[in-house]
Amino acid sequence: MTREQLEQQFNDGFPEGFLKEVVRTIFSCYREAPGLVAAAGVVEPFARWELPFKRRALIQGRVAALASGWAKQGEGSVKGHIERARSGGGPYALVTAGPFHLTLSMIDQIDELPRVACFRKEKSKACNPSLFDDPEDSTEKDTYYAVLADLPHPTEDRPAAIRIKFPDADYCSTFHHIDLLDRFAWLFESEPVQEETIKEPEPKLREDLGKQDADSDGQEEKVG
Repeated sequence: MTREQLEQQFNDGFPEGFLKEVVRTIFSCYREAPGLVAAAGVVEPFARWELPFKRRALIQGRVAALASGWAKQGEGSVKGHIERARSGGGPYALVTAGPFHLTLSMIDQIDELPRVACFRKEKSKACNPSLFDDPEDSTEKDTYYAVLADLPHPTEDRPAAIRIKFPDADYCSTFHHIDLLDRFAWLFESEPVQEETIKEPEPKLREDLGKQDADSDGQEEKVG
């Protein structure tokens, strides 16, 4: 399967409207997380250390809830799940649609995969062996695994990148990625403010003044 075929199949599985709401949700979580840290009374330098955990919890929970709500609407095959790593780690969100399984994580560099975790490595090995070994083979697999990865902006409370990354079977590199932030950049572009043309009012003679002038002219004629 080629990268183009894989991406087309991904787009067929995940509705455009759902992916757009995922991007909106991630931006909202970035904006809200600092307030949660501050409300808990966490001060610097510990606040900076705590922020990614608060943000991660918001993103995981809300995207899973968004997917579950999408499933109830009956649009596509999107579903949200909460799973736990078999190694005893914490819970994580799993979003599925057709043959695609997505987990969510933060990255520190634009081109890297999220840090190695048992469940990510296991899913890569089980779902993505020899994903692009034979471009001429268009056979569809039962399951494909990808990571929905967000990269924090260095100075602002927003993501600098949001990408769907398909890791290789060894979870060492990315075979293909889909740039969601680039796809939905128009969501965050400020609309140009149109200048309002103010029309100068036309001078208008008050009716009562006009009547007074006419009466005065009549009186002058009588006097004359």
